[in-house]
Amino acid sequence: MSRSTQDGGAGRGARLRGPLAGALLSACGLVLGAAPPPDDSGPELDANARELAAYEKALDEAIAERGPYNPELAETYQGFGRYLQQQGLHGDALAVLRKARHVTRINQGIHGAGQIPVLQGMIASLEATGQVTVTSDTYRELLRVADNGLAAEDPQRIALLRDAAHWHLAAHRLDAEEHRLAHLQAAHDLLAGAWELADHDADANRTRAALLRDRALLHFRVLRERDSRNRAPQTPAGYRFTGDLADTGVRTLPASARAARELLDMRITLLEQEHPAAGVVLRRARLDRADWELMLGDVETATAAYRAWLSAATLSDREQLTRPEPLPAPRDRAGPSARIRVDVAADGRPDNIELLDSGPFADPEYRRRILRTVRETRFRPAFAEGHPVASTGAALAFPLVD
Repeated sequence: MSRSTQDGGAGRGARLRGPLAGALLSACGLVLGAAPPPDDSGPELDANARELAAYEKALDEAIAERGPYNPELAETYQGFGRYLQQQGLHGDALAVLRKARHVTRINQGIHGAGQIPVLQGMIASLEATGQVTVTSDTYRELLRVADNGLAAEDPQRIALLRDAAHWHLAAHRLDAEEHRLAHLQAAHDLLAGAWELADHDADANRTRAALLRDRALLHFRVLRERDSRNRAPQTPAGYRFTGDLADTGVRTLPASARAARELLDMRITLLEQEHPAAGVVLRRARLDRADWELMLGDVETATAAYRAWLSAATLSDREQLTRPEPLPAPRDRAGPSARIRVDVAADGRPDNIELLDSGPFADPEYRRRILRTVRETRFRPAFAEGHPVASTGAALAFPLVD
């Protein structure tokens, strides 16, 4: 798996044109000494190059006027990094964001909370380019900064712990075999930490409802991992599986379909106390509950639950069941995804999987792991007239991180 990124040392100056950014600027004649663009240059390419040049000009002017370590420069770097990410230039974005972090550390100290949004931006580019090990390391650094830079009861801490847990729940399927259980253990510990903090959250019930879903997802992932290890390699020394809901040990991984169902039922009960019966959040939780039955292999119960959900759904809600979707349904957080084409049977099983993305997923081993992840995923099938139907050649965005 490729880990190639560009050096982001702050002493190298403000200009950060990687190969792609430089080529784009050169193509439009905006690099010093380059020829002007030909008459048939595309307007979108020209606009992108001009915006890149504007960011570089702003960086040059800010450094000239205020010096290379002015606090405001960190914000300019972050804005430039976000723009590069939008253009898919993640190597350049990482170099810029590393500079933003360096400036922030100089002004706020090594534990300054201003590093948090910068590290989150770096993680977005690392996830998008499939750098599993470096992403995990950067999450650890993010949580270290949060531990030292945020107040003990800052609600941001729960969100950061959840994001890191969801990364590990995804990474256990995308990383090498020998690291899979370590990712699940990390997710277990992170969710336990978030649960302890939930009492201090202003919206404690809703926070706990979200965490109950996370814990159910952990049970599901561990169940699947246990089943795969029953068929092939043995569980590594130092790990064991348990069906208990309780946290029974640092290296004990919970694995219980019953417990997952109980957690999801507890989630619905909490949401019923917080939201009216027609609330969007509650309707989504009930659809999640049907999804989990399908994920756990009970097609008959899942189909009955889907029909009950459809009978009470609004017209716009029913649109969610007109196309197949990978399960579990992703959170609202936007994360990296892979474009796939797939056939989905009426029972949600995928077949004839084609990975359409290139670029960041060009590494053969990473592509193999993505395809394996899709193959192991259950899909919510499309419904027509209240019945699940097969879909052929469905083009979907498959979330790699929830």
